[in-house]
Amino acid sequence: MAILTEENIMALLAATPLCSSLTPKQLSYLASGTRLTHTKSGQVLHRKGEFPGGFYYVISGQVKLSVFSNKGTEKIIDVMRTGQTFGEALVFLHKPLPLNIESLSACQLLKINDHTIINAIKLWPDFSLHLLAGLSQHLHHLVADLESCCLQSATQRVVNYLLVEMQLAGLDEHQMPLHLNLSTSKTTIAAQLNLSPETFSRTLKSLAEKNLLTCQGRGIEIHDLATLRLQH
Repeated sequence: MAILTEENIMALLAATPLCSSLTPKQLSYLASGTRLTHTKSGQVLHRKGEFPGGFYYVISGQVKLSVFSNKGTEKIIDVMRTGQTFGEALVFLHKPLPLNIESLSACQLLKINDHTIINAIKLWPDFSLHLLAGLSQHLHHLVADLESCCLQSATQRVVNYLLVEMQLAGLDEHQMPLHLNLSTSKTTIAAQLNLSPETFSRTLKSLAEKNLLTCQGRGIEIHDLATLRLQH
């Protein structure tokens, strides 16, 4: 775990949506309880049942939040990317972690100590509004994920995933074909969509047979975006 100067950490915090509107005094206070963490791909940050002692902001890389069934089947709750936070709720619940946290790639993470967050809210109540906004986004995403898993077909889930990935990549929809590189492995994506890897592959093959897209490794080339959207 790397320790930087307070000025370095203040600069990193100031670049986050959570802290971008804070004063230098507030940033300095948060920086006193913040550390920069480097992780390797596949490194477990925390296991279910542990107390993380704070929450994280992803500077770079991807982090997987997942749970396992009694049979060992993994369900990926979410994949956190650059600019996202996770673990805020546990700061207030004082309960053990209900899932596992693992790096999917080499990551740089800021970890903000839970005591620092609580004290910051007491000192500056408006800061809690930023935290509530983040928690609300997580809740909205979980509800959408639950709806997808329970009510959507495999094709709908895969197409919706591709459309979201396009938005995140900032692709120009008017320049066809669209070239999309999947941000993580197909096995991970399948688990995130609550599909088996075989079903995920068959779904992509079915879309390819309709001449909507072609696949090569993690590369997806979309040929007919309008018709692809109709599958959703």
